[in-house]
Amino acid sequence: MSAGAQRAGQLRDDGRSLSEIAHALNHERVPTASGRGGWTSSSVQYALIRLRSESSTLRD
Repeated sequence: MSAGAQRAGQLRDDGRSLSEIAHALNHERVPTASGRGGWTSSSVQYALIRLRSESSTLRD
């Protein structure tokens, strides 16, 4: 799991919206998976989906 996905998961657990998470990750200078560009609501959503998918695979 990427550091960005893990941090996004923590912020989502705190009740933050996708746009709030994107803003926080950009403010904290957390790199995106590609290492290019910044975080957007859609990239956060994708990271959270991957995080949930990886987490459920690890539990099985």
